[in-house]
Amino acid sequence: MTRRPLALAALIATSACAAPRPNAPADPAPPAAESAEILSTVAALFDAMASRDTTALARLVTRDGVFAVIVIEGDSVTRVAHQSLGGFITSIGQPGPRLLERAWASRVMIDGPFATVWTPYDFHVGDRFSHCGTDVFTLAKVDGAWRITGGSYTIQPQGCAPSPLGAP
Repeated sequence: MTRRPLALAALIATSACAAPRPNAPADPAPPAAESAEILSTVAALFDAMASRDTTALARLVTRDGVFAVIVIEGDSVTRVAHQSLGGFITSIGQPGPRLLERAWASRVMIDGPFATVWTPYDFHVGDRFSHCGTDVFTLAKVDGAWRITGGSYTIQPQGCAPSPLGAP
C-alpha cells in the first residue's frame, strides 16, 4: 500500500469516529434568543415560587414531570427523594414566607425541542439563607413554549461559597 491510500484510510477512520450522532446539536453553543427564552422560563419559575403563584407555576411545567432532590452534607449524599411537579406546585401553594431562589452562571444546552439548564443557586426562606446547590432543569418546547419537564437539584445546607450576587 502506498502512503496516499494509507493517509486517506486514516482520514476516513478519524472522520467516522469524530462524526456527531445524528440527533446531536451541531453547535454546542445554542442560539442566544433560544437560550434567553429557556432562561426566562426558569426565571419565571423562580418568580412564581417567590409569590407562591400556583397558576403561573402550572403554566411553566408539565405536571407529570419529576424533580430528584439530592441532599449533600460535606462530600456525601445523605438523601435522595423524588417529587412530582404536581406535588411541587401544591407545596409551593401552601401559606408561608417568601421563597427566594437566585441562579447565576447558567449553562444551556439545546437539541431541537429539548433543552437542559445547569446552574448554581442559593435559596432563602423569608429573610433567612436556607441552602445552596445546583439546579439541573430539563425542558421541552410544547405548543411553541418552553416547559420544565423535570430535573434534579442538590441541597447543600452548609459549606456554601458566597453568592456572586451578594446579599438578597
